[in-house]
Amino acid sequence: MVLPQRNPCRRLVRVVCLALLASLFGTSSGVAQGESDVDGEVRKDVLAFADKHHPELGKLLRTLEDSQPKEFRSAINDLNKTRDRLVRSKERTPDRYPLELKEWQLESRIRLLAARMAMGSDDGLEDQIRKALKERREIRVKLLKHEEARLRDRLERIDRQLEALEKSSDGSIDTELATLRKSALGGGKSGGGNAKKPVKPGAQTTSDAKKVVAPKKE
Repeated sequence: MVLPQRNPCRRLVRVVCLALLASLFGTSSGVAQGESDVDGEVRKDVLAFADKHHPELGKLLRTLEDSQPKEFRSAINDLNKTRDRLVRSKERTPDRYPLELKEWQLESRIRLLAARMAMGSDDGLEDQIRKALKERREIRVKLLKHEEARLRDRLERIDRQLEALEKSSDGSIDTELATLRKSALGGGKSGGGNAKKPVKPGAQTTSDAKKVVAPKKE
């Protein structure tokens, strides 16, 4: 009796999925990380993110959803954290965001190629990995230069502030003290500057004077 053999392609894809996601997200076949359910909206957003920025990863995630649902949930939750981080980067530092996104894409591709190479597949994988590693290095150099420029600008602002403080004289302190004194005295007056002046007894206001009727002639 000959036992039916499993589809080797499907098994290969499953193994590649597990190896890829384990290296990308630190997941394992354990139950602990995969116990939490995946929100339907989160699943939709994460898969859309993967389809747009790394289509191959999106296909692997869907394959994993059918074969290893626990690992799929864990991978979705971890990838959602990466997506959130990149979304925040896009909002806060839009000039830096494309570099961070490209770095993640290259990192994902490198891990995918490495997982395939671990399965014994060749097809010029080493050359592809080498090229991706070189591109990732260039991106990381650009990210460091971007950070260096940001810190340099920050340091220049601090230097200007420090220089201004060191050159300031006691006169500036006296001026600030006078301003604080004036503010304190002004705030201490009751009623403020809009208080009405008291009316002297017997005095008639303009409106009251108009109400006086002249006596009738005999």
